[in-house]
Amino acid sequence: MFSCMRASSGAKSALPMDIDRRFFWLKERWLLSGGCGRISTVETSIAETMPMEGYRSESAGRPEEPEPPRDGRILPPWEVGSVDGGWLLEEDLPQEIADRLDDYSASVKKLMVETFGQPEIPPEVLADMDDILKLVADDVRQKRYIEEIDEKLTSQLRELAVKASSFAGSPNFVEVTVVPGESYQVVYVNGQGETVERAMSEDEMSLLFDLEMWAEEYGQLKNMESFRAVLEASRSAVDESEGNSAVKIERKVFESYAKFGFTREQVSNLIVLADEGRQPSEMVPDAIGIGKRKAEIMRQVWDEYLSSANKSTYIKLAAGIVVLGAAEGIAPMLIKEMMDSDTVNTAALCGAGYLSASVGIGYLKRLMSLNFDQFVNEVMEQPGGLNEQIAFDLSFRPGELMTQADSRGQVLTALQRGQDAFRDILTSTAKFTAPAVAMAATGLGMMMISDWRLGLVSLASMPIMVAIGRRADRAGLPILEKTYDNESQTVQEVEDQISAHMETVLSGARDRSGRHLEGLLQRKNLLALEQSRVRTATNMMLQDFMSPAVFAALTVAGAAMKASGAGEAGGVIAAIIYSSMFRNAFSGIVEQQNSLIESCVEITELEETFNGYAKEETRADADRISAGELPDLSIDFRDVTLDLDGQRIIDGASFSVPAGSVTQLVGLSGSGKTTLMKIMAGYYRASSGEARIGGVPVGDVKKTGPESIYTRLAYQGQTPYVFESGTLRDNLTFGNPDADEEMMAQVVRELRLKRFITRKGVNFDGSAVGVSGGERIRLALARTIIKIRSLKNGGIVFLDEPTVGLDETNWREVARVLKEEKACSPNITYVVVSHEPAFVQALSEGQDGQPALKVRTVNIEDGKVRGLDKPSD
Repeated sequence: MFSCMRASSGAKSALPMDIDRRFFWLKERWLLSGGCGRISTVETSIAETMPMEGYRSESAGRPEEPEPPRDGRILPPWEVGSVDGGWLLEEDLPQEIADRLDDYSASVKKLMVETFGQPEIPPEVLADMDDILKLVADDVRQKRYIEEIDEKLTSQLRELAVKASSFAGSPNFVEVTVVPGESYQVVYVNGQGETVERAMSEDEMSLLFDLEMWAEEYGQLKNMESFRAVLEASRSAVDESEGNSAVKIERKVFESYAKFGFTREQVSNLIVLADEGRQPSEMVPDAIGIGKRKAEIMRQVWDEYLSSANKSTYIKLAAGIVVLGAAEGIAPMLIKEMMDSDTVNTAALCGAGYLSASVGIGYLKRLMSLNFDQFVNEVMEQPGGLNEQIAFDLSFRPGELMTQADSRGQVLTALQRGQDAFRDILTSTAKFTAPAVAMAATGLGMMMISDWRLGLVSLASMPIMVAIGRRADRAGLPILEKTYDNESQTVQEVEDQISAHMETVLSGARDRSGRHLEGLLQRKNLLALEQSRVRTATNMMLQDFMSPAVFAALTVAGAAMKASGAGEAGGVIAAIIYSSMFRNAFSGIVEQQNSLIESCVEITELEETFNGYAKEETRADADRISAGELPDLSIDFRDVTLDLDGQRIIDGASFSVPAGSVTQLVGLSGSGKTTLMKIMAGYYRASSGEARIGGVPVGDVKKTGPESIYTRLAYQGQTPYVFESGTLRDNLTFGNPDADEEMMAQVVRELRLKRFITRKGVNFDGSAVGVSGGERIRLALARTIIKIRSLKNGGIVFLDEPTVGLDETNWREVARVLKEEKACSPNITYVVVSHEPAFVQALSEGQDGQPALKVRTVNIEDGKVRGLDKPSD
């Protein structure tokens, strides 16, 4: 973040001369090229945030400065303003952004000099800053828009502030935790191996503030870049030869940004600015009220998930419930008639009528409620309904998102809360809000008919209750968002501890893991307590204050009216009952609307997590070519890079895998072999560069349906997935839906899966519960062999450590089977990762009449391709 520092105009720079020259060079280079050069992330952050005054495009005629020194790190194109004609080609930044960045840069620069006593930034700190900038850019790329930096980034900024201030002490394993009421608690191990525990200092807090502000401004610049990319993608998806193409493009862009709070008018204005090559001073959603945001989300649910027939049924059911609510509001009039009747018979008849009406209405309400719940279930389960959309969006969720540290916790909590929220939004309006409105309106109307003076007393309480509800909304929403973040982190932590329970126990890390989970649970309790306080305060004001106050006012007014002869006892009692009915109904509406805020937040979270990936992929497939149209299945990488969670995993990989070849990826553990394989298979999308299959970019080949590229691939990972709750048939047909039993039985016998072989033959209904490690590997290999035999026109088989856990006899058997399959299908391509040299050697040896396979070798080191060896004979 310190990289935003610059020499102010007319002031002597505190930075070394070579850095000053680099700043000037970067400003001019960025201005002329749109940031398309390869520059380190920290250098790029200087370029992206540098005010441009005095360095405009007319300087293009000057001799070009020598290229500044590089730090060896390459920035992916999407990180450096690679969108042609994008906002980063502007001659200067808007003055508001320039001024803000100047302020933050000056503060950070001043603190930097004070911290280190010199203007140079230690390389270790620069590296941390570089990582944080990549995380900001990654966050925007994955979410499209971020309003502010998230807790994960904020946590890293806290650690960076501590590392910078304590740099002389060589801090390691820095942890900064939030202590309610006591600021931040810092723990790290110094260079002498001593554990240091202390509170965060004022200087560190000051530095942290400036770092956060700078990171948020950097995020704003990336937001603007992302908007332009979404606009261009929307234009590509709309046939501009059709009518109203501009309206359709605007609608598609709005669909992408509505969930962030942007209005249609604001999106329209941003499109105009983008088309004119200008950028706004900042890109933030309009400050719409909570009620309007809630209404927009509810309308989105209504439009997106309910068909025309659903809407018709919904309205009919809701109308029936509303009529019952109105009838419930009329019933107390019978009590007035009973109290004011002149005869016992009339009073008894009115009383019996009231009892019958109350019981009958109650029965019909329960019946209608059950019918409505059944209807909501049908809506969720129908083709194209919520359940199907969630299931397919999860299946189509990009692989690089599933690898993020917090992905599983976020997905699980969003899935559970989203379904509940969808049900709540549909049911609360029809079953609670609408009938409560009818009851309140009927009660108020009947009260006004009974005695308008007493009706006005109750009516006067309505604005106060509305204000109480709005106050509760404002107080509860921030706590709710924090609660959901905490729940996701807690679920993820529990998942991690379950997955790594043995390692945690045997490594002696139980205490540390327990303390971390305990901290999350304690924070959950604190947030629950804050929520409880907001709800309790709201209920106290509505129930414990408003109800008694209105009741007392009505009683006093009624008594005064009766004493003066202006009213009767029946009218006063009816007014009190109607007033209570009105207040309870209206109070219920207020509380229900507060609850709807939770549901709307949960629906937003659901949309952000699942994001319509299935629909997006299906739409994109309409313009992609089928796997059968590919001339061959060769693989070609051209300068491919991949960043995950802000870290560069693959760095400029270029190599090819000819169709029908056997290629081994060789390298140390962690060098990027498995990651490269996942990019080849299309599971990960390259951050930059190009991955081609059959000469066609991987992204241009169909990903869904019978012509999908995945119908031509087989993948066996290091830890194969087995349906332990399923049968042998379930496991073998996983990825092979059309496999026949005869072929499956033959493969089972060839691979000696003895637990499923009986005297009567192969038991396809046998349970897979408790399969051993070796059986798991053989089951996965059986799936792979079945897939190979079904590929008539060639395919690609990815084998990632296919013999892990097998003894020599068994892995030699695997090598034999793979060579036999290759001999039968010469156009099959094998891509192999194995740390068992003897296994690869067995593939390349001819024995027992089997031909030897020629194995090509691609050498991988630290995410880079270091060389390609000739095929072995």
